[in-house]
Amino acid sequence: MQLRNIFLLSIVLSLIVSCGKEKKTVGGKIEGDFNGDGETEIATLSNVSAKKLDDVILLKYSVEFSDLAIKPLELENVYRKLKLINEGDLNGDNADDISISYEIDPSVPIARMETRSLSNDKWNYIIQDMTVHFGFDTLSSKELQDIVKRNDKSIEYYTYGNSFQFDNNFKPKNLKKTTEKISLK
Repeated sequence: MQLRNIFLLSIVLSLIVSCGKEKKTVGGKIEGDFNGDGETEIATLSNVSAKKLDDVILLKYSVEFSDLAIKPLELENVYRKLKLINEGDLNGDNADDISISYEIDPSVPIARMETRSLSNDKWNYIIQDMTVHFGFDTLSSKELQDIVKRNDKSIEYYTYGNSFQFDNNFKPKNLKKTTEKISLK
């Protein structure tokens, strides 16, 4: 009887612990197994430097990892409002992949995104530079998490492409939201 009570108590405690904390999957700091070693790492986005190039300010960002053996992911662009998204294992290599969403500028209503995977100490593109949103509102964490999905034999994502124009009021025209697929081997 006492062994049964201990067993039930251990089940209840493990349920309490596992329900108490959910991994953070969207934001400036996310959790995941980014190198496939079975351990959870923390990825943190930081603004490293800024430099002026003609009339544009280029920002250099770095995504650094709690496991120092993981090479930082370096990003250099003009974009602001960067967010990291843990996409889970998209390409079947047993490691979580990362998307980075970014907005060009508060006055330009475009959000873009790219998705990367760590392989042989290099951050390779799975999806390079896709337009994912128009408007002055910001995408929610759930909306960001739903842009890229893995199915049985493919990775699917939606995009507006790159062939659009703006009218005089900075509203996009010629928009067409499409779903793209990348076949998995």
